[in-house]
Amino acid sequence: MKKRKYGSNFLFFFSNF
Repeated sequence: MKKRKYGSNFLFFFSNF
C-alpha cells in the first residue's frame, strides 16, 4: 500500500515537472 502511494506521488511529481 505504501509503495503504491509512493509510486502515484512520483508520477504526479513528474507530471508537474
